[in-house]
Amino acid sequence: MNDNDQLKSRNNTKPAVKSNLERQAFDHQLALLKRRKRRHLRTVFLAIVAAITFVWAAISVWDVEPEEMLEFFTMSLLLVVILMLLAALLVGIKSVFRRFFN
Repeated sequence: MNDNDQLKSRNNTKPAVKSNLERQAFDHQLALLKRRKRRHLRTVFLAIVAAITFVWAAISVWDVEPEEMLEFFTMSLLLVVILMLLAALLVGIKSVFRRFFN
């Protein structure tokens, strides 16, 4: 067996658990991670449903034109992209300053 095969077999194995107490702690941590992931997915799902509900309410209850809502959406999306680009630029400037002045 060469080194790559050993690395592959080592990466595919489960972590060795020595005692029952360690196994319980490992299972508890795994359950917490699953619960946390489920909670985050539920939050994202509820946020999307709430956004759709707000758009529907604006169009049907307050008679906002769908074209106007699409315009608001594109402006919001453009603003988010601009903020992301600005944040990336600032991170780049920070890393350049850190490299030259540290």
